[in-house]
Amino acid sequence: MDPVLKDFIFSKPDIVAVEYHTNFPYLGDVFYTPNPAENNARIQYYPINFVPSVRFDGSTNGTFTSSEWQGHYDTRKAVPSRARIELSGSWDPGAAKTSGALQVRVIAETTLAGGDWRLRAAITESDIFYMAGNGINEHHHVMRKMLPDAGGTALSFAGPYPDTADVPLAFTIDPSWDPSEVAFAVFLQDDNTTEVEQSAQMPLNEITVDVPVGDTPPRAFAIDSIRPNPFNPSAVISWHRESARPLD
Repeated sequence: MDPVLKDFIFSKPDIVAVEYHTNFPYLGDVFYTPNPAENNARIQYYPINFVPSVRFDGSTNGTFTSSEWQGHYDTRKAVPSRARIELSGSWDPGAAKTSGALQVRVIAETTLAGGDWRLRAAITESDIFYMAGNGINEHHHVMRKMLPDAGGTALSFAGPYPDTADVPLAFTIDPSWDPSEVAFAVFLQDDNTTEVEQSAQMPLNEITVDVPVGDTPPRAFAIDSIRPNPFNPSAVISWHRESARPLD
């Protein structure tokens, strides 16, 4: 990611960013080749004919100047959204247990008539260091996988309003990804115009960890023995902690 673009995005916490990689001008882009089908689908959707290319809310095509980005950002931020997106989910980060479920709730506050609405979700990874052909070695918001695919999930809202749609999305975290840098970027997009009505994001590490039925949470400490047993007026209780951290 261009350092100036990175600084711009990082300075705006409300921006939900997804970075798609192309097979041009460098055929060997390591972020394109693992998932060419979904990268191509998103490239052709807009379409993207040159790189770098920046889209604001899917519909505004920004050239590569930070002053223009700020203007597009201010313009789009001033447009009230007619929808909200709420995210939750669960997953099991244990060894070889990398699957989970993202729960998306879309609330249409008022009519969204006339749109061909698709809910799209991208698994992204950030803070990746790789020397790309253009000399950039720091990459963020890289699209790893679309959920369920690049086509998204068709939604319709008929009222009364607010009208709610719940979308469960199963996901798998590839072992090569850094879970601490993985996030979900979710957006409601009108395929008639490519405009994004609303977006939301959630880091993977904020998703609830599954505890299977029958399991118990890790013990903070355990009792080794009680002497004597049964108790006399006094007794010795031996115990140990499973962590070397000092007691608070």
